[in-house]
Amino acid sequence: MDKDVVRMGIEVDWDRYAEQYDAVTMAGSNPTYVALVRKVAESFRGFMVRPDALIADIGGGTGNFSIPIAQMYPHSRVILVDSSERMLKQAREKVSRYGLMNLDIICADILSEIPDLAEKYSRPFSHVMMIHTLYTTGGLKSAAPLKLLKDINKHLDDDTNSRFLISDTNRISKIWKWIPYCLFHAFKTYGFKEALSFLKRNEQARKMNRDIITKQKEGHCLLCSLEEFVELVKAAGFSKIYEKSDKYYLGIDNFVIAGK
Repeated sequence: MDKDVVRMGIEVDWDRYAEQYDAVTMAGSNPTYVALVRKVAESFRGFMVRPDALIADIGGGTGNFSIPIAQMYPHSRVILVDSSERMLKQAREKVSRYGLMNLDIICADILSEIPDLAEKYSRPFSHVMMIHTLYTTGGLKSAAPLKLLKDINKHLDDDTNSRFLISDTNRISKIWKWIPYCLFHAFKTYGFKEALSFLKRNEQARKMNRDIITKQKEGHCLLCSLEEFVELVKAAGFSKIYEKSDKYYLGIDNFVIAGK
């Protein structure tokens, strides 16, 4: 996620949050996030991906979604784009650890620099994914979400095999639902004592979630139904919808695979 698009936290320590992000998403307390990572990878296995494909992960944070794709297609070029150097530091460490040579990490403003990225590589994107990023750019009445989608569409290859995969958090998060969910799975993974320690160590994630919920209620985030989300994607020029669902991420995500 392009975490720095929502720079609205009063008490969130963003450096600490970036350090804690993978722990609260991939380390056992949030299996629905892991399931989404798997869903994205499975979707890409069904795409026609050329050896020379240019795949973009817009707002890719620490690389949880783009790293598996880079591993899956070693002869393609994957670019992970995010405006948060804090998150990208974590991504760089993982890319180095895995020895990936086909994944580029770029710090850029996704709201204005998509055209620059396409120009940098002198070719359109073969495929684009954007996970938990669009909702941070503004409400449904804001011009920013549609502009970003149009920029992506403009620089996506016209090839009929090209795909745009987007999963976005478009429902108000319910603390009363998420806390017991994460607690249960943390206890299941670590045991009681270690789970409590795990939750204490990751306090910035809790603060971040509260901040997001506040901004959702204030209208600063994109909240919409699946039907409204699909219409927004179509308005950006994606005329083909290959898959759509509102069942992922405990039912707060809209998941769409689209093409031109």
